[in-house]
Amino acid sequence: MLGKAPRNAALSTDEFWERCSTSFKPALTEAMLLCDRKEKAEQLLDVLAGAPQNFTIAAEDAEKWSRWLHSDGSD
Repeated sequence: MLGKAPRNAALSTDEFWERCSTSFKPALTEAMLLCDRKEKAEQLLDVLAGAPQNFTIAAEDAEKWSRWLHSDGSD
């Protein structure tokens, strides 16, 4: 979505974060992305770590979806 990942190779989440976060000046930190939304991120991680289930994720536009996706579930 952000055009930051290589087209022909997959990256681990750690590799992706390292490339993405350091492409900004100053580099992005997890705290900067989460701000006051840590509880929402924890809820998402609980869902993803739990039993398989269906759930819906929605955003007002692609930019907000991209920010949500790359910030551990914040809105």
